[in-house]
Amino acid sequence: MRRWRGVAGWACAGLALYAVYLQVSFGARIDSDGANSALQAWDLIHGHLLLHGWLFGDATYYSFELPINGITQLIFGLGPRAAHVASALVYFIVTACSVALAVAGSRGAARAARSAVTVTVLAVPLLTLMTVWTLIEEPDHPGTSVFMLVPALLLDRLPDSPQQRPASWWIPAVVCVILAAGELGDATVTYVAVPAIALACAYRMLAGRRWRSADAAVLLAVIVSVPLALLIRALMTRLGGYQMVAPKTQLASPSHWLGHVPVVWLVLRDLYGAVARPDTMLGAAGAALGLICLLAAIAGLGKVAWTWRRATRAEQVIAAVIVVNLGIYLISRMPAADGSREIAAVLPCGAVLAARALVPSQLARRAAALAAVAVTGLIALFPLAMAASRPRLLGLFHRHPPVRRQGHDPHDRPGANAGRGRPARLGTWLGNERAVVQPRAA
Repeated sequence: MRRWRGVAGWACAGLALYAVYLQVSFGARIDSDGANSALQAWDLIHGHLLLHGWLFGDATYYSFELPINGITQLIFGLGPRAAHVASALVYFIVTACSVALAVAGSRGAARAARSAVTVTVLAVPLLTLMTVWTLIEEPDHPGTSVFMLVPALLLDRLPDSPQQRPASWWIPAVVCVILAAGELGDATVTYVAVPAIALACAYRMLAGRRWRSADAAVLLAVIVSVPLALLIRALMTRLGGYQMVAPKTQLASPSHWLGHVPVVWLVLRDLYGAVARPDTMLGAAGAALGLICLLAAIAGLGKVAWTWRRATRAEQVIAAVIVVNLGIYLISRMPAADGSREIAAVLPCGAVLAARALVPSQLARRAAALAAVAVTGLIALFPLAMAASRPRLLGLFHRHPPVRRQGHDPHDRPGANAGRGRPARLGTWLGNERAVVQPRAA
């Protein structure tokens, strides 16, 4: 009975958190990029699995966000409502994976305190509307962090000693499949998750001088995921699948790297909500809270670096993801003041390390445990409540005109014409306005 009470408590907390994220999502807008993704998802759920005729940008989000958008459209139909529900659900899944990593190895009140710290770090950026557009609205790089958090969770289940009989022999194969799926949707997985996991596993393999080990199997699986994703993509193209713009992978001149440092620092602060903007709730106080969260994440990263030999696989992978993501962004041509989406995975990874650094795995004293849970819980509720107080642009049951393609018969079979032919020019999707899709002129 006690176990079921715990499950019920976690379930209620999760539902409440999702309700807050949904409220936050309804307070923001969905623009033409979101409408584009919604139409792609609409095609996907109506049988056009290869999305023939679509021209994507440099990230397709084909293997995670688009299916979630499609599932919500099956329930709510094609329109802003389904897009908001899907956006909130993606960020909730990112939060759930982060919490699962943060509480790993902890017990009792420490689990609740670590969960609250993780949620706080992920909630504070939502005080700024511009960051809400980055983190929650529309398919974007924040959802890609799932393909880094889930493998880290699985790697924590691997045996540490070759004498231990591996009951989780399936993990390397699953990690390979997850990474390949992520690489299909976003090149960030290829250039961040793959090298981060490979570095962590290679270190453990070399440090233990065990060439036939679980780490070696994962390292091989990570390497195989790259040609596997390329093979699947080539097969899809051969069968008439979607086309896409090549990802931006150019490196900047080494003479520019030092000049990128202040830009990367600004973008990192912006991602954590540590920059006071005109649309930041609480102004400088909200930015100060974001800076505290950023410093906590830096402290967590420093702790993993200091105790690297004793750190768990998950901690090493998460730390490597942060370093690799920031490092690649620094030496690329992408650094810009509005580029927080390019390092979005740093936020949930930093939240995990902050929680594990600030809260020990066990709180022995009852008074200290209760105080820790109460304080961290109240701190987490504050940014969530403030972010959810932003006025809605659209309600869950608000009626709005249906989304239709201009010039198409509304009685046509759903998805029969969606995504066919030439790329579309999309109008802005705001509030209860219609999203109008106009074919380009020949």
